[in-house]
Amino acid sequence: MKWIFYSCFLFLSSIVCAQSTLIPIGSDQEYYIDRLCIQYGTPAFFHRNVKPYYRKDIIDLLSYWQQEGKLQPRDHSFIRYITNENNEWTWAKGPLGLDEAQLHAIDSSNIFYGYESDKVDSSADLIRYINSKKAFLKYFYRSPSQAVEINQKDFYLRANPVIHVHAGRELSNNENIITNQRGLELRMGLDDKVYAQTTIIENQFSFPLFFRDKIERHKSLPGAGLYKYLTTSSIYKPTGYDFFISNAQFGIKVSKHFHVQLGHGSNFIGDGIRSLFLSDYAQEYFFLKLNTRIWRLQYQNIFAELSASTPTASTIGNVLLPKKYMASHTLQVQVLPRWTVGVFETVLFHRKDHFEFQYLNPVIIYRSVEGSIGSPDNVMLGINSRLDLGRQVSIYGQLLVDEFVQKEVFNSQKGWWGNKFGSQLGIKYINALGVHRLDLQAEYNVVRPYTYSHFDSTANYTHQLTPLAHPLGANFKEYLFRVKYQPTLKWVASGSILAYRLGDDPDRLSNYGSDLTKSYLTRIGDYNNTTTQGDLKNILHLSLQISYQVFHNYYLDFNTYYRKDVNSPNDVTKYLGGGLRVNLWKRDRLE
Repeated sequence: MKWIFYSCFLFLSSIVCAQSTLIPIGSDQEYYIDRLCIQYGTPAFFHRNVKPYYRKDIIDLLSYWQQEGKLQPRDHSFIRYITNENNEWTWAKGPLGLDEAQLHAIDSSNIFYGYESDKVDSSADLIRYINSKKAFLKYFYRSPSQAVEINQKDFYLRANPVIHVHAGRELSNNENIITNQRGLELRMGLDDKVYAQTTIIENQFSFPLFFRDKIERHKSLPGAGLYKYLTTSSIYKPTGYDFFISNAQFGIKVSKHFHVQLGHGSNFIGDGIRSLFLSDYAQEYFFLKLNTRIWRLQYQNIFAELSASTPTASTIGNVLLPKKYMASHTLQVQVLPRWTVGVFETVLFHRKDHFEFQYLNPVIIYRSVEGSIGSPDNVMLGINSRLDLGRQVSIYGQLLVDEFVQKEVFNSQKGWWGNKFGSQLGIKYINALGVHRLDLQAEYNVVRPYTYSHFDSTANYTHQLTPLAHPLGANFKEYLFRVKYQPTLKWVASGSILAYRLGDDPDRLSNYGSDLTKSYLTRIGDYNNTTTQGDLKNILHLSLQISYQVFHNYYLDFNTYYRKDVNSPNDVTKYLGGGLRVNLWKRDRLE
C-alpha cells in the first residue's frame, strides 16, 4: 500500500503551490476558534468540524472577521494569542503584507518575555507579527510564542519544547500517579510550496487502577503503540508504562482548492467532545489525505494503513503485525451561514499483503464497491449537522449507521442484533447567563451493541485494538456535561460530569456487543439485544482542573477527580494532583 501513497505523492509534488502546517487537535486555540465562530459566524471557506485546522486558515479567518468589523475588544487578548501561535503567517511574506517597519515589539523584562497589554488601538492592530525587544539568552523567544524561529523570504522554521511533569495521588488506593513527558515540536515551510511538521515525545506514565485494568485487559494503551513496563522503579509503583510518541506530516497544495497530506498522525470529525465517526483516541496511523474546498463545500478523503493487533516487547523484531486498511470520505456543506450538514462514509477491510484498489477511487460510494466484490468488508455511513443560534448557542449531532434492516424494526421479535447504529446530540452555550467567557456544553451519546464490529475480527473499527471513534466502543449510553470559565487569558477553570452505562462482557468468551475486537458471529443471540445488556457498568466521573498560564503556553495545572461505579460500592477512585505543562494539549479522555 505504501508504494501507492509514495507514487501519488511524487506525482503531485511536481505541481505544488503553497501550504501551511496544522495546529494540534484539542489545543487551546482550537477551543478559542470554535467559540469565536459561534460568536462572529463561520465563513464558507472554514469547516470547523474537520480537524486538525490549518494555521493559515486560522489567520485568514481572523482577517475575515477583522475586515467585517466583528472583532470585539473584550476578545483582543485571545485573538492576539492565536495570532502569536501562527506568526509565520503574519511575517513580512504573510497574507497581510507587513514589512519590518510595521513589526510590533513587546517588553521582555520578565523571564522569557512579558505579556503585552490587552489595550490596543483597534482590531486592525491585532493581526500582526509581534517580536520581543530582548530575546531570552539572545537566541530564544525572539517572539512570544516560539522558542526558536527562522524567518526568510522562502523559508520559515518554528521549534518549541514539549514538557509535561505531573505528580498526583490516587487517594482511594494510596498510590502515586506520575507523568513525565519530554519532547520537541518542529514545523517548517519551504518556497511557499511545501510544509512539514513533526512532534517527538518520550513518555513515562503511571495510571489509576481502573485504567490499568483496561490496558491489561485489552493489551493496548490508548494513544500509544509499543509500551514497556516500569515496575522496577519505585516512583512508578505499582505499575508504570514507558512509550514513545512520534508523528509527522508532509503537505503540498496542488491548486487553490485542492491539497494533499501524507503523514503519520490522527484526525477528528465532529463538533462534540466525542466523535462517532473518527477521533484521535487511538494511536496515530499512517495516512494519505486529500482535501478539496470550493464554494461552500469541503470534501476530505483519508486512506490509512492500520494495525490489527498491538505490539509488545516480545513481538518487536520477531513478528510483523497484521495490517488492515481504512478508506473514508466526508463531505461538509454550509447550507446556510450558520447551518452545516455533512455526510460520512468509511470502510475497514483486511487483505493479505495488499490494498483493495477499488477503494482508491476518491468519489465512489464505498457501499457499491463492497457489494461488487462480495460484501466482505465493514462499511459505515453517517450524517452530521450543526446549527448556530444567535451568537451564543450551537446545536450539533451525528448519526452513524453500521447496519440497518427496516423490516426487523417491526418484527415481533425485537432487538435484532444487526440493527447497529449510534447517535449523538449536543449543545454549546457560550457567555452563559450573561457571564463573559463562561461556557457550558452538554452531550449525549448512545451506541447499540455490536456496532463497529465485524464478522472478520480483523476488520473491526479499531487500530491496535483501540476504538477509532468513541473510547467506550459500543453498547453504551453516555451523558457529558462540561463547564469552562476563563476570565482572562492566564486563568482558566474547567469542570466536567460524565455518567455512562456500559454493557460489558462478564468473561472473555461471552460477547454482549461492547468489545469491538470480538467477531459478531460470537454474539449472544439474534434477538432481544438491548443497549447496555451484559455486565452493567454504571460510572459517574466528576473532574475539576484549574490552570494558570505563567508564560505563553507554560501552564501550571491543578486537577482532581472522583470516579465511582454505582453498581460496585468498592469501585471508587479519588485523585488529586498538579504539575507543569508546556506546549502540550490533550483532549479529555474521560472514561
